[in-house]
Amino acid sequence: MKKFGLLALIFSLFLISACSTTPPSLEDEDDASSADKSIYHIMYYNEIATLNYLATGTQVDYALCANLVDCLVDYDSYGNIIPGLAESWSSNEDMTQWTFKIREGVKWVDCSGKEIAEVKADDWVASAEYVNNAINEAYSRYTYTTGAIIHNAQEYYDYTAYMLKSSNGTKTKDDDGNEITPVPEVKASELGVTAPSEYTLVYTLDQPCPFFLSVLSYSTFMPVNRDFLTKAGDMFGRSKENILYNGAFVLTEYVPQERRTLVKNDKYWDKDKVHIDEIDARFRSDVLDVGPDLFMKGEIDRTIIRRDIMDEWMSDPEKASQVHSMRPDTSYSYFYCFNFDPEFDAQYEPENWRKAVMNENFRKALALSLNGRELAAVYEPYNPEILLQDTITPRTFVSVDGTDYSDLAPLAAVTGNTGFDAAAAVSYRDKAKKELEEEGVTFPVKVLMPYNPATANWNIECDVAKKQLE
Repeated sequence: MKKFGLLALIFSLFLISACSTTPPSLEDEDDASSADKSIYHIMYYNEIATLNYLATGTQVDYALCANLVDCLVDYDSYGNIIPGLAESWSSNEDMTQWTFKIREGVKWVDCSGKEIAEVKADDWVASAEYVNNAINEAYSRYTYTTGAIIHNAQEYYDYTAYMLKSSNGTKTKDDDGNEITPVPEVKASELGVTAPSEYTLVYTLDQPCPFFLSVLSYSTFMPVNRDFLTKAGDMFGRSKENILYNGAFVLTEYVPQERRTLVKNDKYWDKDKVHIDEIDARFRSDVLDVGPDLFMKGEIDRTIIRRDIMDEWMSDPEKASQVHSMRPDTSYSYFYCFNFDPEFDAQYEPENWRKAVMNENFRKALALSLNGRELAAVYEPYNPEILLQDTITPRTFVSVDGTDYSDLAPLAAVTGNTGFDAAAAVSYRDKAKKELEEEGVTFPVKVLMPYNPATANWNIECDVAKKQLE
């Protein structure tokens, strides 16, 4: 879930879309032509873990790689799916087979911009084989198998996992002496991802999937050049030299925890719609503290405003004019889940929590005590409703004959229900306490919440949720 998406951003729209001269404090002495470029200056504080977009599991990695590698489909500014590297597509009647016409003439380039190969349908076949091979530990491969999406994806993964665990079938027991159960062989060629011609790609699914187009922008469905991947081996994604680029930008410079430079890809298939020549990103661990001041000085073109200084900014007409409210993102949802298998330290009484969370009335009490509007106001204090979603799968994800799925029965009867009901929460609490006391649960029950101090305003969200729960 994209936690960092719920932030108030400051944008200088003019500097984003028009030419800007590099400020003296950021300008490289040997770059005399910088004044002729449209350069977008930003600072960041979350470093990427890898450039291997096929195996990453972090939103920070996704955000960078999305600028470097294109997918089959893209989204317009209204969230509608539009053609990307697939010019067109079609499906059979029950939506178990999807055929894509790959755009011809798209180029793979290296980090210097040198043309290496042409993008072809086999690039998605190679990607599927890599992602679903257990040896590659592709963190986000779940997008291939959730709901049994791609034919034989789970079976191929299970077989490669067995071969890995059994040393290619030569071992019958693992290191702990447990029996290793053989798994029927499934070859990579049996995956439901095929390329019947150079520019035709076919996905075969195990069951109807009307939302299939919406998963194609996940990083596990990004393409990869087979020859380059083979040559790179374990080094794939370890550096800017060890990936190829077909997207809007090329990563020409990358010094971890120092800087990244993304330069417009001159061989990009849609380059006329890329209006930024260069993205100059500098690392600063204290950007949440210094970003607003640097923005007002004109040294960066975007920053994040912490909640504790938002009121000050909004009371200043000059500063307030620069604040850009959150734009709702309907490509994901963010919600709390219960942990039924606690493994945290003894001081937090995991066994007490385990007993409590198994009680339905206890879970209802907690769920109904959370006020989504107040939690959203931490990130969007002036219009929190725009961040609220009333279904776990976001609206606009699937439509049926032009009607959003959330407006169909039986969901139509419950959408719009915020789930917050303080009186009901108290009632369920009282019922749960009586039941749990009989089971030996001690009170108060300690509730652990996720928290990342590097994410702006998350500490405030935790405080708000704590007060609501208590």
